[in-house]
Amino acid sequence: MTDHKFQKIGQPTRRKEDFRLLTGRGEFSDDFNLPGQAVAVMIRSPYPHARIVSIDKAEAESMPGVLGIFTGADCEAEGLTTGIPHNPIPKTNNDLKLTGPGGGVIFIGPHVLLPTDKARHVGEAVAMVVAETRHQAMDAAEAVFVEYEELPFVTDTAAAAEANNISIWDEVPDNVPVDTTFGDVRATEDIFANADHIAEMDFHIVRVTGVTIEPRAALGNFDAKTGRYTLYAGSGGAVRQKREIEETLGIEEDSLRVISKDVGGNFGTRNRVYVEFPLILWASRKLGRPVKFVSERSESFISDYQGRDLVTKVELALDKEGFFLAMRASNISNVGARIVSLSPLGKGTALITGNYHIPHAYARARAVFSNTPPTQAYRSSGRPEVTFAIERLIDTAAHDFGFDPIDIRRKNLIRPDMMPYQNPIGALYDSGEYEKSMDMAMELADLDGFTDRKREAESRGRLLGLGFANYVESSTGAPIERAEITVRSEGIVDVVIGTQPAGQGHETSFAQVAAEWLGVPIGQINIILGDTDVVKVGGGSHSGRSMRMAGTVIVQTADKLIEKGKQIAAHLFDSDIGDVEFNDGVFSAEGTNKSMTLFELARGSELNELPEPLRGPLAVGHSNEMHTQVFPNGAHICEIEVDPETGGVEIKRYVAIDDVGRAINPLIVDGQTHGGIAQGVGQALLEQCYMDPESGQPLCGSLVDYGLPRADHFPSFKTRLNEVHSPTNPLGIKAGGEGGTTPALAVVINAIVNALRPYGVRDVKMPATPLTVWQAIQDARSSFKSPL
Repeated sequence: MTDHKFQKIGQPTRRKEDFRLLTGRGEFSDDFNLPGQAVAVMIRSPYPHARIVSIDKAEAESMPGVLGIFTGADCEAEGLTTGIPHNPIPKTNNDLKLTGPGGGVIFIGPHVLLPTDKARHVGEAVAMVVAETRHQAMDAAEAVFVEYEELPFVTDTAAAAEANNISIWDEVPDNVPVDTTFGDVRATEDIFANADHIAEMDFHIVRVTGVTIEPRAALGNFDAKTGRYTLYAGSGGAVRQKREIEETLGIEEDSLRVISKDVGGNFGTRNRVYVEFPLILWASRKLGRPVKFVSERSESFISDYQGRDLVTKVELALDKEGFFLAMRASNISNVGARIVSLSPLGKGTALITGNYHIPHAYARARAVFSNTPPTQAYRSSGRPEVTFAIERLIDTAAHDFGFDPIDIRRKNLIRPDMMPYQNPIGALYDSGEYEKSMDMAMELADLDGFTDRKREAESRGRLLGLGFANYVESSTGAPIERAEITVRSEGIVDVVIGTQPAGQGHETSFAQVAAEWLGVPIGQINIILGDTDVVKVGGGSHSGRSMRMAGTVIVQTADKLIEKGKQIAAHLFDSDIGDVEFNDGVFSAEGTNKSMTLFELARGSELNELPEPLRGPLAVGHSNEMHTQVFPNGAHICEIEVDPETGGVEIKRYVAIDDVGRAINPLIVDGQTHGGIAQGVGQALLEQCYMDPESGQPLCGSLVDYGLPRADHFPSFKTRLNEVHSPTNPLGIKAGGEGGTTPALAVVINAIVNALRPYGVRDVKMPATPLTVWQAIQDARSSFKSPL
């Protein structure tokens, strides 16, 4: 069907959900309330590493409004010792198989609800207070006395791997739970030994956090009459949350209902269970009342799962003509105090060679524990880090060895006729036209006019830099998805699906697919999600999987529905099933004037004269399992103007060409691209979760300290799609939610470094704040004459 002429798919349809959301009719986590609900407040460790000697709650328990104070000892007494089963190792067939050192089992660090031994990062919850009001709970939390014994700590990624005298977990004395090498080491080393040129660079892609517009919140309720729990909490997937919380609490399957409606931002931050969710459910059962938790913004900065934090050393071997011969990389991922996800390490390591044909490569992939909040898959999980490394390395190699940075990329690209292409680490790229994307980007960016624009900037005392980056990323995610379609006689088609939107427009794009296949208006499609009493199976929204997985299973389910409809129509028309056709929402019998719309057939399916298997609601369900990866890709260009006197930077132009496969809704894809660019640029220029090396304290714990991009930081983006349909699924979809972020770090820093090349600047560390840029200029000025 990838060459079919669609009428609804591919159209820039305005989002159905926007009216509801913009008029205050959304249902976010904090919008849910129940009569008699109490409020939970967490007591968090002020130390990065400390033994919990004792917790004295006597005074706090006697304070007004206090209903209960719960500690790790209370959890142990109730048998809540399993911890959250994060299952952090990627499970799809195509993911790299990470192992512990020497091929051993990976120790993940149990995530118990409240620890009894020690706190392993600033902000880790060590106790919970439940009271009638939030202020009463906060007052009582201040009165709980926790005696700590401070311990040596380590927060820096590279230092954690070398901190032999500081162990986060006794089970892993050297803090390295993962150490695996991929690729052909011997062949790669042989190539390096004889290469004409070798470029090498070291990078730290710093830690950031999601800063979702809606801080996490949850409402838990236990119904003693039914013995069932209900959790209202935004997430990346209600089905997964339900399963993991049931296991954490040791309760029977289906004794928990999770309701996850509108979600105010995710980016991976919400895709894993937080301790507060099972804790408030447990407290509700203990107290006989609903319990609600709402995180303050400052709490989120120290307790949300965070992102990035990769230290990498990359080396590239070239011949004298500039062809890439081999690459080697050493990646160290800071997983924080415990392993919540290894997706960034695994998915990033698989793509170290990027869009380029590099015959030989190997990569050593390590994870390290540290006294920091756990890291998790964060928009494009691991791919912006390795894209940054290869694209910065190529720019450096071009400069150091006298090659044009555009030409050297072009001559080393993977060609379309090489697809499917297996890179030397083992990733199998499905499709792509990388050179075409480069050409489209350069034309859209008016690269021919750059020299004139640079000269004009110089006349104003400014430096104009050009940044370019190709990218390829992967989309996999949970392999199973299910759809259930019911045609209601009153003219509505219900589609139950197991993904979970967080602003991506699923209610519209999923409806476009269903409407296309069933031949009905988009407005008659009702997408149902986010309630585990209705949605029984589903992988949620992560890894760019939603449109591909949901679109595929909706198409398959619609085909089954149409087949069932043909059987019903054959009976009602008194025709052979082979004579029944379905087109544009209408069933008809060939050679007759008999026809029924989809909704008329739904009414007819209730008739008693139909045989038993066909009688009843016109409804089908279908599950699909799909492990095959797809590889979105593209090329981005930006121009950045630098003020050499202040270090201030201004993005003057930004161009993005993205291959998302088939774009179901180009308008939504464009919005995703814009948001992705902003998120990547934010990390490149402003964002960092900085830990003070002397105290281990996070110094960016509020929106006063943590820089975020604003609308006035950006020009109007110029974006285009280069749609190369993937051969891996019926709709040819790849993914469109993460491509904007993936190359943004590299393209921004490449532009800044390009502007500063006349000073001899070789690299600028992220975030490239005005102070960082100014300092780079000052450090280089002593040996290089100013170009102005």
